[in-house]
Amino acid sequence: MIIRCKKTRRFLVEIEIEEYLENLRKIGIKQEIPLKITLPCPRCHKIETYEIYENRYVYSGDKSCR
Repeated sequence: MIIRCKKTRRFLVEIEIEEYLENLRKIGIKQEIPLKITLPCPRCHKIETYEIYENRYVYSGDKSCR
């Protein structure tokens, strides 16, 4: 899954969430709570928070880096 900046659409990070979730399923764990990540965008100078689900990600908010 590729995550892009909400404002500039610039590439921020790529996460192998599918492989992670598959490994959890193999040991009998089901993800019910989203994985939260915080990333800085070098272009718009915001720190953005995202919630990662199995097939999508949701923008949760941002704050200024400066």
